[in-house]
Amino acid sequence: MLRKSTSQKVPTLIAYDNLRGPGGGDALKRLTDLPYLDVLLDSGAFAAFRQGDPIDLDQYIEFLKEHSGKLFGYFALDVIGDKKATMSNLRRMRRAGLKPIPILTVGNSQKDMEVMFDGADFIGIGGIQGKIWPHSKAAKISYLKMIKKWSRRRKVHYLGVASEEILRTFKPFSCDTSSWLNAAKFGHLSIYFGNGRWRHLRTDNRAREIDREIQLEVTRAGFTLNDLMDTTLWNNQNDTVLSGQSILVHLTCRSWIKYILEFEARFKTKIFLVSGSMGTALGSHPIPSQGARLLGYEIRDDLLEVDESEPVRGKKTKKKKKQKKTKRKNMFN
Repeated sequence: MLRKSTSQKVPTLIAYDNLRGPGGGDALKRLTDLPYLDVLLDSGAFAAFRQGDPIDLDQYIEFLKEHSGKLFGYFALDVIGDKKATMSNLRRMRRAGLKPIPILTVGNSQKDMEVMFDGADFIGIGGIQGKIWPHSKAAKISYLKMIKKWSRRRKVHYLGVASEEILRTFKPFSCDTSSWLNAAKFGHLSIYFGNGRWRHLRTDNRAREIDREIQLEVTRAGFTLNDLMDTTLWNNQNDTVLSGQSILVHLTCRSWIKYILEFEARFKTKIFLVSGSMGTALGSHPIPSQGARLLGYEIRDDLLEVDESEPVRGKKTKKKKKQKKTKRKNMFN
């Protein structure tokens, strides 16, 4: 299933595995009710597999029957390392009246792809990342060339891939990435200024790197320079950082949202940001809160409720003064 977007939205991927607990359906509804998000649902089969708690297909089907109405799309439940079981799950979901996005992976045939496209707007391509291509970029590129030939300009989604080189070479319809979460993992801040230009801050260089353009980004994200200099918010063991409530995570997320919206406008590929554990406190999660700021929606309370009849727009900001030209590499050239 694929729902058409009518305006600029932030592509967001959330895993069903993170929604299986109490209140998961309500949390998803609050997300899909936000008019500025495109929410794509993954089964979360890989994470569940690693945790030894596999997804129950019948429960997944029932969840989708109740909550899939406003989703941008949702993936079929794949079985790690078992293409036959994955195809069986796809058939069962289709018999249940659902239209999931099928997942093709290494070992599937061109005939399998045709079966998947029969009844699907686009399909997911798995197996691009991970240990399948150890030390062999050439083998990965060869696989992607084969997929492009088989798909014959039909829409595909690269699972877990956001390499700019790969996206610009093969031009998939969409992909997803969790790279923005590295801010919390490694304690560094990446700020995007448009046209392919990033600046990177660490605890040991942030003081000398702060200038007018960084100050503006900090303010627009809803923080202060004191927040930026607060060392406790840069500690990757800090609960505030890991929960997504710190300046470190919010600024990096805001930058990635700017980057993916610009990339989609230029190259027509949607990059879905993997949300991580969304929980129910949507107001503190950086994707919906920074998405609202960037696209001009007012954050009305902790749950980001927005008037359903008409989006609530924020006040227009004054036009920015031109920044001085810098001799930084433009990755979009």
